[in-house]
Amino acid sequence: MGKNINGTLINQSATIVEKAGADITDVRNKLLKYDASGNVVLATSGAAPLVGIAIIEAGANDISGNDSGKVLTGEDVDVQIKDIGYVIASAAISKGAEVTATTGGLAKTATTGEHVIGIALSAATAANDYVRVQITKYQKADGDATGLKLSDLADVDFTTPATDGQVLKYDGTATKWKPGNDATE
Repeated sequence: MGKNINGTLINQSATIVEKAGADITDVRNKLLKYDASGNVVLATSGAAPLVGIAIIEAGANDISGNDSGKVLTGEDVDVQIKDIGYVIASAAISKGAEVTATTGGLAKTATTGEHVIGIALSAATAANDYVRVQITKYQKADGDATGLKLSDLADVDFTTPATDGQVLKYDGTATKWKPGNDATE
């Protein structure tokens, strides 16, 4: 339940309930994303932000009266959005790896640019192993602290590479900054 702090309602629950945007044969421990209508569907890659991990509460039955994890379009889906959850791996995942989604809502090790659901707190040695994940959603950067280089700027020209001791000088004709000798030396 939520807590009211200074007139703002704060949800302290680790889960939310969303509507399924498609029939899902087995949603349990799969990674979810929002579809264009704002309903949850199985994530098929790390290209889009991930909502969380689908869970089925102990003893909960689906519409057919069994624990198969099947949900139909429009039915409620419990989604874990924070804390520690379990996902099903598509292949081996190392403990400490950043985890994202792949085909069928399964988990894999994230690569640069993908949306991460969290950090693996246990390892998967093969497909269909369960991985314990600390949910911490973000987009994986490229390892460079800033991700930006001078050569990424549209008004900088490194066609002729800079050499030791050179500075960037503005070329008004080309309207670009280019490497050039330092006139103060």
